[in-house]
Amino acid sequence: MMGPTRSAAPAASSAPADAPAREAARAAGRSPLLAAHDRLIRACGALAALGFLAAPVLVSADVISRHAAGANIAWLPDVCEYLLFAATMLGAPWLLRLGRHVRIDILPGLLPGRAARGLEQGINLFLLAVSGALVWQGVSALDLALRYGSMLYKSLTVPVWPFVALFILSFSVIALELAVRLVTGRVGGEDDQPHL
Repeated sequence: MMGPTRSAAPAASSAPADAPAREAARAAGRSPLLAAHDRLIRACGALAALGFLAAPVLVSADVISRHAAGANIAWLPDVCEYLLFAATMLGAPWLLRLGRHVRIDILPGLLPGRAARGLEQGINLFLLAVSGALVWQGVSALDLALRYGSMLYKSLTVPVWPFVALFILSFSVIALELAVRLVTGRVGGEDDQPHL
């Protein structure tokens, strides 16, 4: 009795090794600006992940220091607070892209396809206006922070402007994502995987 025959042609595979090839093929059909935008969104997600990873590592170092040396690192809670702010600001555009942000989708879920898309685009337009207003206010706040040399006085004294600049960056990238959605008709979570 003969065993099963094997074909010389490779079988189609959906193994994770094919993921970069699928990503490259998908990106090949898009403009360089959209590809750069995608890389920016992924970079925001990766930096946010590092920030959220660093905070518990630093807290653990503080606990170990307290028990081993009998002294805590006084400025560490401030650094963790700043890291959490930065990670939240950087993670927001990535979560928006993936459709994993907080949203209420009861009404769009009840509407037929075309009406749901229209409502989604209306919401995107409204959120684009809100993001633009936040960027505008952020730029004004950045100007004031730089002009007056505003500082955060805690156990670690730092200037205010980097936090305001991060706020501006975050809402600028969010506004850009919303503009891309308006132009392309893409909805968050479509064709996107939660990988960095």
